[in-house]
Amino acid sequence: MDYDYVLVVAAVYRAPANAMAAHCREGPYDSRTYWSLLVDEDVTLVCVTSTG
Repeated sequence: MDYDYVLVVAAVYRAPANAMAAHCREGPYDSRTYWSLLVDEDVTLVCVTSTG
């Protein structure tokens, strides 16, 4: 398994209840893989994705 990825911040949102990476999608046809972090005591959702 290869772990050489460059991640970029795709978005920062006010975190909804039960926030997860699925909340990062930009629409129904967005096929990118996202990872997410909850920060500021779980108030802010930070979404990251790979560059390619």
